[in-house]
Amino acid sequence: MQLSLCGSCRRRYWPYVMGLFVSGVSAYLTWLTLDVAGIDHRSNEKWTVSLFFGILACTWTYTYTCIRRHCRSHRVHDPAEIVDS
Repeated sequence: MQLSLCGSCRRRYWPYVMGLFVSGVSAYLTWLTLDVAGIDHRSNEKWTVSLFFGILACTWTYTYTCIRRHCRSHRVHDPAEIVDS
């Protein structure tokens, strides 16, 4: 089982940029919510940074998995697509 992407799939960067955008928006909303709630400034920063990196890791892992699953070069070796005659 290969864990690397083919050349054309490796050049796709927009899904990763979208993951960065989603995690940034989530972190910003978390920062606003905790700031309005009156949470301590240091605690607010810790929660915001940890949420940013947590969501970023999840979205990039999901993106990599989806790109790999839909990659045509990996489907050639997929035993589910071999049809018995």
